[in-house]
Amino acid sequence: MTSADRPFQFYQICRLTELTGRTAHTVRELRSGLIEAPAACIFYHTHHAFLRAHRFVSDFTNDFARWATEAVQQFRLGERLGGVDLLDYTDLEALRAAFVHILDEDIRENGPRVREAAQDHDFHFVRARTIVYPIDPPVRTVEELAAVVKTVPSDSIFYHFFEARLRPGAQTNDFSHWLFTEAHEPELAMRIERLDPYVLDLEELRGRMLEVLTGGRAA
Repeated sequence: MTSADRPFQFYQICRLTELTGRTAHTVRELRSGLIEAPAACIFYHTHHAFLRAHRFVSDFTNDFARWATEAVQQFRLGERLGGVDLLDYTDLEALRAAFVHILDEDIRENGPRVREAAQDHDFHFVRARTIVYPIDPPVRTVEELAAVVKTVPSDSIFYHFFEARLRPGAQTNDFSHWLFTEAHEPELAMRIERLDPYVLDLEELRGRMLEVLTGGRAA
């Protein structure tokens, strides 16, 4: 049982959501809001659905696509916004730019025609503030990491996998980073990195991680 250079510390999160006061009634206003909204809004509207422990049922996971489809009845635009692959992005500004680019193209294609939401269905920009605090003793071995992954709250999995990828300069999740840089387990790190959290719910993600960390022996 090899001990890592530095321990892995698990963290739990408490998320406080708040309205920014910015709304959008038309597609053009959604574009303006996307450009000016805090990065925390981009994260919230593209990731809050994945915080659920079990799989959700929805055609789209990001709120921009859902609003364009349901409130504005622009199905093609909704499909294009919903087609943004979040796994391709480890930077919120690049993710913001991807949505703005789609809206720019859509606005050019439709010219001056105003496409607006149904009454009382404006888009409300929301941001979330994350409060982070440590839980469980730090772990120094892969076996100890697996033991905590098995029991840790799903919110902690979300924090270390989803939020970690989008921290400035991070590029990967906390588990892969630790396995590679501290535990010197590059193969395990790459196998965790190859997991697609956007097609799994949090409990499925936990199970896949345990399979990797225990060599398939996870119950």
